[in-house]
Amino acid sequence: MKKMTGLMTLSAMMALQGWCGGPVWASTTPAFELAGEAVLISDYRFRGVSQTERSPAVQLEYSASHTSGFYATVWGSNISFGDGSVELDTLLGWQGDFAESFGLDVGVMRYWYPNADRTQGYNYNEWYAHFSWQQLELGMHYSPDYFGQDVGRFSYWFGRYSYSLQSYDVFISLGYNRFDSSTDLNQLLGAFDGRKSAYWDYQLGVSWNFADDWAFSLAWVGTSIGRSQCLEDCQSRAVFSLNRSF
Repeated sequence: MKKMTGLMTLSAMMALQGWCGGPVWASTTPAFELAGEAVLISDYRFRGVSQTERSPAVQLEYSASHTSGFYATVWGSNISFGDGSVELDTLLGWQGDFAESFGLDVGVMRYWYPNADRTQGYNYNEWYAHFSWQQLELGMHYSPDYFGQDVGRFSYWFGRYSYSLQSYDVFISLGYNRFDSSTDLNQLLGAFDGRKSAYWDYQLGVSWNFADDWAFSLAWVGTSIGRSQCLEDCQSRAVFSLNRSF
C-alpha cells in the first residue's frame, strides 16, 4: 500500500486506522458478545495517508468479545492502490481495567490484501499496546516487517484525547511514524524524494451521536509529509463519515 485508521467516528477511531484495533463492547451479561459497525467514509485515511486516492470507502467491522477481556475482530475496507482492491484486517487481543480509570488493550493484528500479488510484500503483522486513563489514550504499534517489498521495521506512537458533551465528542490525535531508514519511507510512499525516516500524522474533529446506533463525524486530517513526496494523498483535508452500529 501507499499506506500509512482511517478516520471513522470517535468509537472507531479509539479502536485503530491508522485503525482499527479493539472490539465494539456491549454492556450485557452473557460470556460472549457479538457487535459490529458499518461505516461510509469520504476518504479512508490510515495514519494520515489516503488509501482510496481521496475517494469514498465502505468499511465493515465485526467483533466477538468475552467477559475475560479477550476479543477477536475482523475489519475490511475497499482501497485504491497497487493491484489490490480490498484490505482485510484480523485482530486478537485482550482489553481490561487494572485500576480505577486506567485501562490496557494489547494484541496482534494481521493486515491482508487478498487481491494483491504476494511478491509485493503487502501482508504484514503488527503488535500493539494501548494505555488509557479517563479520556486520554497513549499507545504504540510495532511491525518487524512492515508493508511493502524490502520495507523493514516500523513503529508507531500516538496520543489521543476526547471530550464528551451530551451527544457530541470532540477528539484530537497525534501520531509519530518511525521507519528504519528514509529508503523504507520512500519505498512505502512510492516516491524517492526526501531524506527523512519518520513523519507525523494528526486529526482534529467532532462526532455526533444523532440517533440510536447512528453517528456522524467530521475531522481535519493530515501529515507532515511534503507535497513533492506524496502529492495530495498526504495533504490535509476534511474527512467525514456516517456510522451505524449493530
